[in-house]
Amino acid sequence: ARLRRVREIERLRIRIASDLHDDIGSTLTRITMHSQQIEGSGDSGRIRDAAGKIGELSRNVISTMSDVVWSIDARNDKLGDLLARMQDFSHNTLSDNNIQVQFNHDGIDRDLKIPPQLRQNVYYIFKEAVNNALKYSGADLLKIDLQNGSRFLLRIKDNGKGFDPEASYRGNGLKNIRMRAGQIAAELSIDGSEGTEIVLKMNAL
Repeated sequence: ARLRRVREIERLRIRIASDLHDDIGSTLTRITMHSQQIEGSGDSGRIRDAAGKIGELSRNVISTMSDVVWSIDARNDKLGDLLARMQDFSHNTLSDNNIQVQFNHDGIDRDLKIPPQLRQNVYYIFKEAVNNALKYSGADLLKIDLQNGSRFLLRIKDNGKGFDPEASYRGNGLKNIRMRAGQIAAELSIDGSEGTEIVLKMNAL
C-alpha cells in the first residue's frame, strides 16, 4: 500500500509539472507577446486590445494556479470537497453570463476520501465541459448530475445549439477531456445532436 501511494504521488507530480508547462508556460508566452506589442506600438487602439488580452490571460493563469494548488492540497481529499468546488465553479461562471444552472447530486458521501489523480481529472473534465458550454453552446440552461451509486456518473447537458464532436474549434478541449477520462479508466460519451451532453462513467468510488 505504501509503494502504491508513492507511485501515485509520483504520477501526480509528473502530471502537474506537465500541466504547468503546457498551460501556464504557453499563457505567459502569449502575455509576453502582447506586452511587446504595447511597447512597440503608438496605436492607442492596439494598445487597448493588447492590454485587454493581457488581463484575460493573467486571470487564466491565476485560475490555473488555483486549480493546481487545490488538486494537490491534502485537505481537499474528500468527495464533498470536489462537489463543493464543482458547484462553486459552475454557478460563479455561468450565473454571470445569464446561464441557469441545475446541479443535482445523489449518493454522495461527502466524507469519502478519493485519490488526488481521480479528483483532479474529474474536476478538469467538468471544468472543460462547463467552459465549452459557456463559449460555444449559446445555451441558457446547463443541467449537471453527479451520482455515486452502483456506478459513478457525471452528466453535463446544455440546451444549446449542439455541435459536431469532430469540429476543429473544440478539438483541443475534447482531446483533453478524452485524455483525462482515459487516465482514470472511465467511460466517456459526447453527444452534440440536441444541445451538448457529456457523460462520464466509472466504477463507484
